[in-house]
Amino acid sequence: MQHTAIATNGPIKELPIKISTEVLRKKGNPHIHSHTQMSYVLAGTMKHFVDGKEYIQTPGSCVIVPAYTLHTIDTTISEDTPGVVFITFHDNFLTERGHKYFSYSDKHARFEGYTLPIFSELTEETKDGADELMRALRREFNKRKDMSFDKISDMLCSFFRLLCTDLAKDNDIVLIEERANAITNAVKYIEDNYSKKITIDDLCGMATMSRCLFTKHFKAITGMTVASFILSVRLQRAVTKILFTEKTLDKIAREVGLYDKSRLSHAFSKEFGITPTEYRKKVRPLTIAEHVAFLRRWKWFSDDNETF
Repeated sequence: MQHTAIATNGPIKELPIKISTEVLRKKGNPHIHSHTQMSYVLAGTMKHFVDGKEYIQTPGSCVIVPAYTLHTIDTTISEDTPGVVFITFHDNFLTERGHKYFSYSDKHARFEGYTLPIFSELTEETKDGADELMRALRREFNKRKDMSFDKISDMLCSFFRLLCTDLAKDNDIVLIEERANAITNAVKYIEDNYSKKITIDDLCGMATMSRCLFTKHFKAITGMTVASFILSVRLQRAVTKILFTEKTLDKIAREVGLYDKSRLSHAFSKEFGITPTEYRKKVRPLTIAEHVAFLRRWKWFSDDNETF
C-alpha cells in the first residue's frame, strides 16, 4: 500500500528500517510517522499514548504504531540501561524481501492473517525468545556496513510469529505457521503454473483445507482473492513478454494462461488502462536485439529455452 506524504516528525531518510535504543528524557510531543514504528521493552517502564489512549509498557510488552497514527512517547528508563528497542520501517520493507503477508487494515498492522493489536504483552513462554530476537535485531543493525536487510527482515518476521502465537486462541484448528505455509505453497504453485488451468478446488486439495477456509485464509494473508491473484500473476508475466519479445498477443495469451488475445486485451486494459499493443509501443525500453544481447551478456538467456 502506498501512502501520500503528510507532515510527520521525519521519515526514514536513507534506510528502509532503523533500529535503536534511543532513550527519551521527557515526554515528547504528539506526532505521526509515514512508516510503522514498534517499541519493545526489555527493561524499565515506558508510557505510550496512541490515538489518545495510554499504554504502560513493562518488560515483554510491545506497542505497534501503524503509519499515520498519532502517538506520544514518555520513557522512565535509566541512561545506563537502555531497555527499549525502537524499530521503524517502511510498509514495503518486508514485502520487498519475500515476506508478502504484512499489511495495514483500519490503522492496525496485519501479519499472516492476524491483526496485531496496538499493545501486546508476551507470555512467559515466548518472552525470552522475543527478548533475544530484539537484541539480535539491534546487534545486526548496529553492524551498519555489514548488516543484512534480508536477515533483519527474517528476524522481524520471527518476532511477529511469536506475537501471533500468543494471540492465537486455544481452539484455533490450524496453527499459524501451518496455515501460512499452506498459503505460501499455494502462491508458489500459482507462480510456477500460471500458464496452466488452475482451479480453487485443486489449491484447496493441496492445502488440505475446505474451499471456504482456504479462500478466507488466502484473502486474509495475501490481501487478494484467489482469482485476482492468479490474474495478477498472469498479467505480470504477460507484461514481460509484451515488452521483451516479438510474440503475437495470441501466443502470449496462450503462454500465460489467458487463452486468447481478446481475453488478454480486456484484462490488461482493465488493469493498466492501456491496451497491450499501445503498451508495447509506448513502454518498450529496448529493441529486441538489444534486450537479447543484454541477457546473453549476463548469461540469463539461451536459445534453448526462449524463442523470439
